[in-house]
Amino acid sequence: MVISGVDAHSYGPFNVNSRTIELSDADTMTVGTPIDSWLDTTEREITLTIEEAGMYQIEMRADEFDAYLELEGPNDYYREDDDSAGELNARIADFLAPGTYQLTARTAYGTDSGCSLWLLNHVICRTMSSYATKVRSLPMKRSTAGTAARL
Repeated sequence: MVISGVDAHSYGPFNVNSRTIELSDADTMTVGTPIDSWLDTTEREITLTIEEAGMYQIEMRADEFDAYLELEGPNDYYREDDDSAGELNARIADFLAPGTYQLTARTAYGTDSGCSLWLLNHVICRTMSSYATKVRSLPMKRSTAGTAARL
């Protein structure tokens, strides 16, 4: 292993973290199950089956390349994203109707390769009423003009 800084003024000590990654070549994704995968210069297609309508978030995170996602689905649905997940990571967050969707994962320029993490999550949205608290009435006081006024 060789570790170096960006330039002659960037030097250690460095902290190195490692983990074992089990790469997947699955062609389907399920909600809540992350996929670690190797992506090369060719795009990869994955089928998503959405059973319940709602807000969903799909992310592709990569350190070695600029991640890019495209999502196609029922009724001419189409979304694409390059960097919405921060840095060079891609995120599509949208309301999805039930149906089968085709997710295309690729590098933004088709020239790089590397390891990436893909996530599909169902986002639970709460209405304002679920956060509302009871507001008690403010006491009233008679003004000198004979009309009620709030304290």
